[in-house]
Amino acid sequence: MLLAFILILVLYGIFDSLWFSYSLPKYVDVVDAIHKRDITGFELGWYGILAYITMAISTYVLVVRDAKARGELLVKAVCLALAMYGVFNFTNATMFGREWSWKIIVMDTAWGIFVVSAVSLIVHFFMKKTF
Repeated sequence: MLLAFILILVLYGIFDSLWFSYSLPKYVDVVDAIHKRDITGFELGWYGILAYITMAISTYVLVVRDAKARGELLVKAVCLALAMYGVFNFTNATMFGREWSWKIIVMDTAWGIFVVSAVSLIVHFFMKKTF
C-alpha cells in the first residue's frame, strides 16, 4: 500500500509538472486579473451549475451507488470530500499564497466533509426506503 501511495504521488508530480510547464503562462494572467478585482459575491451561472452537476455525479457514483452500510458510505463520503474540497483549497493556497489561510482551508474542507456526508446519508436513506 505504501509503495502504491508513493508511486501515485510521483506519477501525479510528473504529469502535473508536464502540464504546468505548458499551461502556467496561461494561468498567470488569470490569477493576476483575479488579484486586481474586488469580489462582491458569487454568481451561480453555468460554471456553478456544472460544478454542482459534477459533484452530484461524483457523489452518486463514488459514494452512494454501491454503499451497503452507513460506515462504508461515510468513509467514501469523507474521502470524496477531502478530494474535492482539499484539492480546491490547497490549489487556491498554492495560487493565492498567504491570503488563502489555514483557517480558510480547514473551515472549508470541514464544511465539505459535512455536506458530502450529509447529502450522501440522506440520499442513501431515501434510496433504501423507496427503491
